[in-house]
Amino acid sequence: MCKKTTTHFFLVLFILIMVSTTIRAQFTRIGGGLTFSPGIDNETYKTGNPGFNAKGVFELADRFWAVPSLTFYVPKSRTSTAGDKQTTWFFSFDGDITFTLATEKTLLFYALGGFNITNLYSGFD
Repeated sequence: MCKKTTTHFFLVLFILIMVSTTIRAQFTRIGGGLTFSPGIDNETYKTGNPGFNAKGVFELADRFWAVPSLTFYVPKSRTSTAGDKQTTWFFSFDGDITFTLATEKTLLFYALGGFNITNLYSGFD
């Protein structure tokens, strides 16, 4: 069930990004990297390092930019005292809109607003 839900999430996310690029926005930049976090660790689940992230920049208008980013942490597994293996998946999606207020040579001042969706899935194998 967890893998099916995760697959559907990524499929819908991919379709939304592709539709938004064909409708109006001009795709200008893409980037990625490693993410490090102390994670979440308790007796029922464990998450944490390392992670991977991807970020894109879409120019919506002269001073408006959409900046979506996706962070995915490597799944962690833990064996319970009963012998069951539990795997935890942790990822987040950020959607930001920026408005450029002023530019001065190499400095850029902008207003930022957005949302974050963080998902933590855990299941037994």
